[in-house]
Amino acid sequence: LIDVQKDFIDGVLPAANAHAALDNINKLLSDESFDKIVASVDNHMNEVKYETSFECLSIPIHCNTYDGAETCIDNTYFNSINAFFIKDSFCSQELTNYLAAICAEQFWHSEYIEITFVGLCTDICVIANAINARRTIRDSNVTIKIKANCCAGTTVENHEAALRVAKSCLIEVE
Repeated sequence: LIDVQKDFIDGVLPAANAHAALDNINKLLSDESFDKIVASVDNHMNEVKYETSFECLSIPIHCNTYDGAETCIDNTYFNSINAFFIKDSFCSQELTNYLAAICAEQFWHSEYIEITFVGLCTDICVIANAINARRTIRDSNVTIKIKANCCAGTTVENHEAALRVAKSCLIEVE
């Protein structure tokens, strides 16, 4: 679960179709069984120079208040999250390392491992974390995919473009 937060749904940086993606994420969590659920949270509350960072030159200031950084996953599923990663940039290396460790642990017990990315925004944080996972986890028995209807981009066009990039980087899009 990548950055399913208020600022990306109704806040200062709302993703196009974010409400539909959130509904689909909650439906996915209720319908399917996952061995582990991992979430990232964008957080800029403690950054001293965030307002002058490269990110703020192009993207509105976001996730810098408790309200804006609030996670919007249904509480029923929120309690099922195995690990949270607070990040201050598009990508979380800690999240990728955690996923790689899970794959290494399960490698001897499973013929097939699937990592599914969902969240907001497809064209920024979802694609960055999915590509980093694909770059790091290179085992042929690990499938990395993005569930398109459980994601939303900054615009519909950017969402679609990110999904095309994902496919070209050997990430399945479903």
